[in-house]
Amino acid sequence: LAQRLYYATLRNGDIIEILRDVAHNWVLYTGKGYVVHLAYSTKNTAGSGSFFASSGDVKTMVKKERLEFIPGFPRVRVNNKYDSRYHPRPGGDIIREAEKMVDEVLPYPVTPKTCERFVAALRY
Repeated sequence: LAQRLYYATLRNGDIIEILRDVAHNWVLYTGKGYVVHLAYSTKNTAGSGSFFASSGDVKTMVKKERLEFIPGFPRVRVNNKYDSRYHPRPGGDIIREAEKMVDEVLPYPVTPKTCERFVAALRY
């Protein structure tokens, strides 16, 4: 019940901050319980939050998954913190662009702000 009530408050294109003990993760809400986010790995593993990477290089892949399957759920909050500085794009435009990127492998370096910058670029 609490999960359904939480989903009812989310709007398409909201940035969700996942509060983890070591580092926070950032995902973009795309509706119906799904989010688009960056997954990264340095190993040849597969599964939620990881993907095949070659030669030990760190790469990122854009993934679409259910929010409750993201490590750290349910410690989440909507954090559209740049809305006071930048006007968010229409929700439909945000979602279309985000979903076009799903399964793309990107050469993003893994830094503490990589995921946050990725979702902010989609929203604004």
